[in-house]
Amino acid sequence: MSQGEHSERAARFVPDISPLGALRETTREALDELAGLCGRDPVVLVSSARQLPESGFRTLRMVPVRQLCCEVPCDAVEIPAQLLGNDDAADMVALATLTEPGPFARRTVELGSYFGIRDGARLLAMAGERLKLSGWVEVSGVCTHPDGRGRGYARSLVARVTNAILARGDAAFLHVAVGSPSEKTATRVYEQLGYRFRHELYVHALMRDGADA
Repeated sequence: MSQGEHSERAARFVPDISPLGALRETTREALDELAGLCGRDPVVLVSSARQLPESGFRTLRMVPVRQLCCEVPCDAVEIPAQLLGNDDAADMVALATLTEPGPFARRTVELGSYFGIRDGARLLAMAGERLKLSGWVEVSGVCTHPDGRGRGYARSLVARVTNAILARGDAAFLHVAVGSPSEKTATRVYEQLGYRFRHELYVHALMRDGADA
């Protein structure tokens, strides 16, 4: 089953994998190609550009994010967790919808290894892998249900995922939304695990002109 499609200057995941798209270069031509791939589907771009060139898209939302990177093993208390898969997708989407860790769709779990902590049948926390670049893997989908906060779940899961990435010879990176309610707490946890600030990026939620938001 396909995970995405691309043109000469643009690419995107299929919507049930992720709303994320990408450009070879941040130009109007590339954006218009991406609009052609997306049709009426919304798309999310992570870019170093705070403002995108005019194109066939309109911006629904722009959020600055801080990118943090880790190249050293994390030291954290192990909390029992289970590997998640497609059978857990409904619970994962529900948790992500409640806590808003970033774009998460029904088949996002197929992009990498995701781990979760359950209380009985209820999923209380999760974290996993999303984007994979040469030498780098993104830690994503980090979230904890309000009923599970304060127990070290996020710290334990991020350490588990990060250490697995490092063991394969890659480095890890993740993003923290600037101004979000969890920004300071999340940043402190990540820095305690060995993550360090790299640079600021911008997340653009886009919709093709003429399509319904």
